[in-house]
Amino acid sequence: MKTVILAAILAVFSTCAHASNCAPRDMVISRLTEKYGESQQIIGLTSDQRLLEVFGSAETGTWTILITGPRAESCVVSVGREFQNIQDALPPEGDPA
Repeated sequence: MKTVILAAILAVFSTCAHASNCAPRDMVISRLTEKYGESQQIIGLTSDQRLLEVFGSAETGTWTILITGPRAESCVVSVGREFQNIQDALPPEGDPA
């Protein structure tokens, strides 16, 4: 499930690689926290060594995908509603599921 989510995120990123909604990372995160109640939910590195983060809030239902470059400038790649944090358990070792 998480692989599918990350693949979808990377697909969105590839179509929005030149996002214009960029600002210093600390400013973006402050706004997400204060205005939308969002917190970091997923983190990873892209193939070109940029930081990919998904912020979300179960209370407000909003989510935001950020990409941050080496100069700590974050760009909002996508936003949405109906955020849900689903924790799929891994199948036991040897289970083909």
